[in-house]
Amino acid sequence: MKQYLYSMSIIVLMNMIGLNALAHAIEVKNDDGVTIYYLWTWTNNQQELMVSFRGSSFNSYENEYSGDIVIPDKVSYNGNIYEVTSIGTDAFIDCSDLTSIKIPSSVTKIGGTAFGRCTNLTSVTISDGVTSIGSSAFYGCSSLTSINIPNSVASIGSSAFYGCSSLTSINIPSGIANIGDYLFYDCSNLNSVNIPNSVTSIGSGAFYGCSNLTSITIPSGAASIGENAFAGCTNLLSISIPNSVTSIGKWAFSGCSGLVSIIIGSSLSSVGQEAFKDCDNINFVEFHCKGIGSWFASKKNIQNVVIGEEVTSIGYGAFRNCSGLTSVIIGNSVTSIGEEAFMDCSSLTSITIGKSVKEIGSDAFYGCSSLNSVYISDIAAWCNIDFKSILSPFWYSYPYEEGHLFMDGEEIKDLIIPNSVTSIGAFTFNICRGLTSVVIPNSVTSIGYWAFNGCTGLTSASIGNSVEIIEDGAFKVCSGLQSVSISNSVTIIGSNAFLGCSGLTSITIPNSVTSIGNSAFSDCSGLTSITIPNSVTTIGSNAFNKCGNLTSVVIDKEIPISIEIYTFSNRRNATLYVPIGSSSSYKSADYWKDFKNIIEGEPSGIQNITFDKDTNIPIYDLNGRRLDSPQRGINIIGGKKVVVKD
Repeated sequence: MKQYLYSMSIIVLMNMIGLNALAHAIEVKNDDGVTIYYLWTWTNNQQELMVSFRGSSFNSYENEYSGDIVIPDKVSYNGNIYEVTSIGTDAFIDCSDLTSIKIPSSVTKIGGTAFGRCTNLTSVTISDGVTSIGSSAFYGCSSLTSINIPNSVASIGSSAFYGCSSLTSINIPSGIANIGDYLFYDCSNLNSVNIPNSVTSIGSGAFYGCSNLTSITIPSGAASIGENAFAGCTNLLSISIPNSVTSIGKWAFSGCSGLVSIIIGSSLSSVGQEAFKDCDNINFVEFHCKGIGSWFASKKNIQNVVIGEEVTSIGYGAFRNCSGLTSVIIGNSVTSIGEEAFMDCSSLTSITIGKSVKEIGSDAFYGCSSLNSVYISDIAAWCNIDFKSILSPFWYSYPYEEGHLFMDGEEIKDLIIPNSVTSIGAFTFNICRGLTSVVIPNSVTSIGYWAFNGCTGLTSASIGNSVEIIEDGAFKVCSGLQSVSISNSVTIIGSNAFLGCSGLTSITIPNSVTSIGNSAFSDCSGLTSITIPNSVTTIGSNAFNKCGNLTSVVIDKEIPISIEIYTFSNRRNATLYVPIGSSSSYKSADYWKDFKNIIEGEPSGIQNITFDKDTNIPIYDLNGRRLDSPQRGINIIGGKKVVVKD
């Protein structure tokens, strides 16, 4: 009775203050003469034994276990038989002389750090009764080369095999749901791991530093990959992220320098900071997720990108500075291409944009200096794009609050703008030096700031009959531009619109234009003649400054417009043609009076005509519109320009 009461007191005390806070309760020699130390446990009203360390703490004695240890399933003590059901926390910790361990089927639990830092442990036999392995159970067992974990194991604690640097292969049981944090951290010789489909998460640092791992199959049920999960796996060649994975943590594949191929599943929505940092040898990526982030930006070796039909958006800077990328096909499911998405992809030569794209962000193709082919799979789709028209707002503060799309696309030569485009945004084709001609369709209503600035190879431009505004600098420094057709819908020609277009020899401004901006045609050194219609009410300063070869200016206004001293800088070498009866007004008007010659009438010399209104001869204005009868000013009658006074 006393012994029973004593035992019960010990059990209660152990439950109150923790099993391993006490010295071992008993010690029993095995048949082979090896002493094993135990603590009492109590399960289902049954007194059992837990393997423990010698003394009052794990470091009371050094190497209390050494050599080959066989844990018995039952122990005889004081005439009674007790079952051994667990291996306690720190039971064999720091037993550096321990070489092998056999764990019987009676044991169901292996405690945390049970074999921690057993540096000479080479063999472990775990029977199929074990259901759980605690955290850091085999931490630092640097000589352990293999271990068989039975299918009975349902949970493995974090860091269980941390630092098992000699471990080469391991089979994870089919019932495991989570691969814990740092589970195989720094297992540098691990080359084979079987992860069962039961696994739903891979913890932080789970395979960190497994530098000998060449391949890994992430199961189809996994939902998350933790931070640093595969960081430092330098020999990992390829990875396929299954459709079940929704998140990848920070630095998850950081330092995987051997990684060349990645497939991204359809459910991925969150990728942590620098998840693929220093994965500089990736050359192929296939996407099936809805949105593509900037996960592979600046990966200079990426040459091939497959964008699956599941993808709906390409995010900000997604492929920025991927200088090895040569071609991209954007599928029909994509609706938006973000700002700087392909910025500085200097080797990109062709891109196909699917029919569902509705928005293209600023600088999307900025710096794509080799781009020479842009194909829209469905021309009608362009009418849906948020093309302010071809671009959304500029990404940093700048006087012109729009963006550039193909800026610096030096090799773009052929440009077909579909009939559905409504406007061309600022900087869109800025410095596309290879562009030779452009036809702007009737659907376009505005041409943005610097839209074709610096397109030095552009020789001709035809502006459709719906454009109302040619914004500032739209064709600035298009030095090769020889001819431009401005439609009769244009009302404003902005400042610097054609500045530096030295190849232009003549220009006819349609009768719809009311304003010619500052320096609009300044420095057009090849310009010899200009016709200004009656509709113009303002001409900005320097509008025709530095047009050194200008010899003929025709203006169809009886009352002179106010101009400044440098509006026409070549006045003393040019002839001014004015409406009949208005020469005296011009000869007395500031700066107009400085023209070398002021002549009433058109350069043809015809001053006036008498016209039979009943004739069937076709009559047109300067914009090609047919008239029922002649109008005051310049008309085209019978194929000839005629000045009509009355």
